[in-house]
Amino acid sequence: MPELSRACCWPVIAGIAVIGTLLFSEVALACPNCKDTLAEHGGRLQYGYALSIVLMIGAPFGILGGWGLAIYRMLRPSAGRCPRG
Repeated sequence: MPELSRACCWPVIAGIAVIGTLLFSEVALACPNCKDTLAEHGGRLQYGYALSIVLMIGAPFGILGGWGLAIYRMLRPSAGRCPRG
């Protein structure tokens, strides 16, 4: 039996992953505790989940933006600033 090359294995692995995802997607819909809590508390809890997701997504951009601003301020020319001393 001929040995499969590495280039040929990636589509097979991707196909297995897609089929596995489709077969087990309903099982992995939500953990039982989260599902029950969402059904019990409704909108306020969903708003809290959405807000925490937005904050987790926005935090890295805020950190990178702060670093970028600090680096920009350190590297820009000092024309127009008063010298110390």
